[in-house]
Amino acid sequence: MLLNLDFFICDHLSFLQIMNFIIIALNIIRYTVPILVIVMTILDLYKNIINPNNKEGFSIIIKRVLAAVIVFLVPTFVKLFMSLLDIIFQDTVDINYTSCYINANTTCIENVKSYLNCDDFKDSELKKQCLAFRTCNSYSLSSDCRVTTEFDNESCLELNQDASYSRFQVFNYKK
Repeated sequence: MLLNLDFFICDHLSFLQIMNFIIIALNIIRYTVPILVIVMTILDLYKNIINPNNKEGFSIIIKRVLAAVIVFLVPTFVKLFMSLLDIIFQDTVDINYTSCYINANTTCIENVKSYLNCDDFKDSELKKQCLAFRTCNSYSLSSDCRVTTEFDNESCLELNQDASYSRFQVFNYKK
């Protein structure tokens, strides 16, 4: 049984923004921690030079370096974990976790925002029609950040069959 949760998780603007924040935080930690470890290691080496009888100094340095290496590799572990989720759940859930993680970037977020706000229409009446159409239907986000409309809402049936609304159906952005 294939469960399609793609729209609810990976394409939702809030989820993309949260994932983007997490990725940025991980990258800040990824590069800050090794710098702090280098500074602290230099201070520990200086203390060990001043007091050569301190036997625990080198073991602390080794522990800090190992911790820094692990922290530096956390984003790599997250990507690996997402790939493993893709493999484990490929037969039960129709979600590509790796593309979910990759699409959490500013380009995809801006594309979804523009799509939902109908930014490509300057005329107020067209913009109002566009908002009605896009609010009524769902959308999907491809792995290259293109946004396309999906007709899955039965209450939108009349709106979807109206030819004047066809201009709002597909909205593509290139990465």
